[in-house]
Amino acid sequence: MIPALAFSLALAAATTTTARPEDAAARTIRPEAIRAHVRLLADDLLEGRGTGTRGYDLAAQYLAGRFEALGLEPAGVDGFFQPVRYRSAVIVPDRSSVRISGPNGDETLTWGTDYYAVGDVREAASTVNAPIVFVRHGIVAPDFGIDDYKGIDVRGKVVAFITGAPNTLPTAERGHYSSTRLKLDEAAARGAVAALHLREAATEQISPFARALRQATQPSMAWLDRDGFPNGRKTDIRIVAVLSEAGSRKLLGGAAPDQAAALPVSLVSRIESTHSDVTSSNVIARLPGSDPKLRDEIVVYTAHVDHLGVGEPVNGDAIYNGATDNAGSVAALIEVARAFASLPKPPRRSLLFIGVAGEEKGLLGSDYFVEYPTVPRERMVANVNMDGTNLLFEFKNVIDIGGDHSTMGSAVTRAAARLGVEVTPDPTPEQMFFIRSDHYSFVRRGIPALFPMIGTKAVDPKLDGAQLRADRYRLRYHLPNDDFNQPLDWNAGAKAARYAFLLGYFTAQGDARPTWNDGDFFGKTFGAKK
Repeated sequence: MIPALAFSLALAAATTTTARPEDAAARTIRPEAIRAHVRLLADDLLEGRGTGTRGYDLAAQYLAGRFEALGLEPAGVDGFFQPVRYRSAVIVPDRSSVRISGPNGDETLTWGTDYYAVGDVREAASTVNAPIVFVRHGIVAPDFGIDDYKGIDVRGKVVAFITGAPNTLPTAERGHYSSTRLKLDEAAARGAVAALHLREAATEQISPFARALRQATQPSMAWLDRDGFPNGRKTDIRIVAVLSEAGSRKLLGGAAPDQAAALPVSLVSRIESTHSDVTSSNVIARLPGSDPKLRDEIVVYTAHVDHLGVGEPVNGDAIYNGATDNAGSVAALIEVARAFASLPKPPRRSLLFIGVAGEEKGLLGSDYFVEYPTVPRERMVANVNMDGTNLLFEFKNVIDIGGDHSTMGSAVTRAAARLGVEVTPDPTPEQMFFIRSDHYSFVRRGIPALFPMIGTKAVDPKLDGAQLRADRYRLRYHLPNDDFNQPLDWNAGAKAARYAFLLGYFTAQGDARPTWNDGDFFGKTFGAKK
């Protein structure tokens, strides 16, 4: 039995004597439509859809056109568009240096082997000559009894911290405290002037230094606020260098200390970069709800339109097409919007569909949107984020990323049951997906969010879903061969889109708006920040 037919029969069997409109709407999501959208969005003509490039603008125009054709309302500040101004910084390695100075002499680290640096969007050239303080993971987590700065003064100094967070923390909380942004904010609040991000062997297994270096050769970015300040912050740490495992050993002289401590060395560094300002737009459309009492509440769908653009060639190919990351999810977003538009009556709550820019640069487009929303922020009750939509294999299980933190978990259970798939725990918690995509921008504003991901169990018993997922991250993720020419399963993409549709449908139809679970860490940390 072919997978698409199997799904249709499953839906038919699940329906009662009264047809359910959401099932009919789900059936409008077709594999052929997903494929057609990806064919364009991942084409070389769009040159990898880099934020601030012509290729991105073409993709954004395409998305806006699809929204308009579906009869959705424009919900940007310029029709369907919310222009975002970005500052781009490109490191000049030949004019940048990192040197460790100590009582036994100086050691100059080598770009690309020992370290790479992040471009400073504030200054074209930044220098530092200051003592280094090792601060373990560089986190302060009172709920878990962790304060890596206890008894340590870092004012005017350089902080050196290890990637990640203690594995004793729960998965999502561990992801939160692993955020480099959070660590830099902690360091800046304590007066640090620079930061060294130390990689260990465990980090290398998850994200090889060579891959991180390749992405570091591309521009770093920040959105500019209305006063021209990057990411809305007037002050920040100006030099951030990432040390490889080898570079970290050179700094520490071996293994990392067991506790925070002042190191007997200083950092002498100069980082130069070139700057330019570019504009890329978020694309935003609205479907008004049908309930007079609930239509002012909004369920937000997001999918990032951008990818890595044109970068360092790999096997002669320099275009990072991003077919699965994230053309497939933009295709699914269009088809989810189509499914909602096909309903005989819109759901009770309103829907907002957003294609965002700058995700690959640090969740920038979604961060800008929640800072300057085009609808009242307090009316946004939930976010369903679509990233890396499954195009690998038809799946028998889904992973609940986020549902265990809020009442949105009930939508996960219902949607999975409707599709006839099971809900399973995250098999790769070390990847810390809860902080790695645009839903996290909403979480940081106190808005419950889901990041639907497919699991590792394939319908076809001859396929090893876990291996296929692992191979994607190892062989194609953030590489030019993530393109339309790779083996892709369009039935799987349509099924994933139907799952995302049902998640939003059940959320938009519920009597009560989603809330954080009692005592949930993210609810306590961010729940009052709308």
